Amino acid sequence: MKELLNCSSNIKTPFVKFRLANPDCDANKFKEVLISTFLTNCELRYDGSTIEEIPWVQRFQYFFLRKREIPYDYKNWIHFEFSDECSLTMFRIRECLMELLPGSVILCTHSSDPTNEMYILLAKFEDIWSPQEYEFNMNALRNIHLDGIVGVHNVIREGDEVILPDILLETDYISSFFEDVNLLSLCSNDVSNTYEMFGIEAARTVLYREMKGVLNNDGAYVNPRHISIICDSITKGGFLRPMSRHGLFLNKRSTLSNASFEMCTTTFNNAAIRRNVDMLKGVTENLILGKHQRFGTGMIDLFLDEKMLIDNDVGCNETEFEKTESISSAVQENYTPTSPEYSPLFSPTVSDAQFSPCPASPMYLPSTPCYSPGDSPLYDPASPEYALATPDISEGGTDSPVYVPASPVYVPASPVSPPPKNDWLEEQLMEEAFG
Repeated sequence: MKELLNCSSNIKTPFVKFRLANPDCDANKFKEVLISTFLTNCELRYDGSTIEEIPWVQRFQYFFLRKREIPYDYKNWIHFEFSDECSLTMFRIRECLMELLPGSVILCTHSSDPTNEMYILLAKFEDIWSPQEYEFNMNALRNIHLDGIVGVHNVIREGDEVILPDILLETDYISSFFEDVNLLSLCSNDVSNTYEMFGIEAARTVLYREMKGVLNNDGAYVNPRHISIICDSITKGGFLRPMSRHGLFLNKRSTLSNASFEMCTTTFNNAAIRRNVDMLKGVTENLILGKHQRFGTGMIDLFLDEKMLIDNDVGCNETEFEKTESISSAVQENYTPTSPEYSPLFSPTVSDAQFSPCPASPMYLPSTPCYSPGDSPLYDPASPEYALATPDISEGGTDSPVYVPASPVYVPASPVSPPPKNDWLEEQLMEEAFG
């Protein structure tokens, strides 16, 4: 799990998995084949004249080399013998060696011969090799790659799927060797290697799959949304950002959030030296300080201008109310208990009717039958909260009161009545209401 969160580029157990295009295909063909894989015997011949007398050497020279002169008198001929289990023919091995060792002389047996032998003359050395030269040249020849995928020493077959452990995805063998492989099923457990080969979306898919497999390995259930959030955080920038201080601290995060993750003391010291200011906008910061979290309804800030509440022009409200009253009177003339234009929610005769979606339905009418200012139990004209009256600053003059207790239009406690005018509030009431 640590390797996945850090997006390590050198994981301990990498593997490549794919499905075979042909289920009958032999999976062992993907194994790496070296000279030493099927080599049973190797020796150095100092006298090349004895090689010329071997029957299969004479046949090979006659049919394949024709009139080419072979320097049998030179020393340092290398003799290889391969086991019968060798998956490659001697001619295939000879072709590989000729590409890697141009100018050398290579003689090999035919498939009809009972043995798998080969003679190699690397160069025209007049002197015999020293033990150091012999050891160096023989090690180089034994490790020559002949076939398969480099680094594959084991193949795991599970139905149509094949797992190649200890290797990474590379362009060379994908484009040339995987003819029998379904490329759509090709994947690796190395996130960094997948990102380099197929991009960030493929890397996110591998990251999610591997994390889910690790967390669910013991049978525990983890909500996939939690895993998706981690994967999105790692790959949201279009590149792999580790979930560690090396990756997270690159962003402009707050000091408390960084300190709660790693290196608490060092983070606080650096923040103090740089005089950083933490605005406490994240969940972690408010959790540390015991404050309400900044998510859901806590993300909303309500700003109230108390001065504008006191100094608000009441005339604008009266003008808007006159417009509402004229519209209400026009609707009231066409009102019937079954009228579709009027909302049955406010109808006094239809109690179980559905709410009309008509936008012209008024929410409040002073002259509706269900309105009775005298019977309202929440209204008290002698209430001390409404006894105070401020002079009217509208065009009607300064002596007329704003509030009339017997007015049938205004009910302070009615949930559908228009809001009360704010110019009669005192500073004491404002402090009690808004702290």
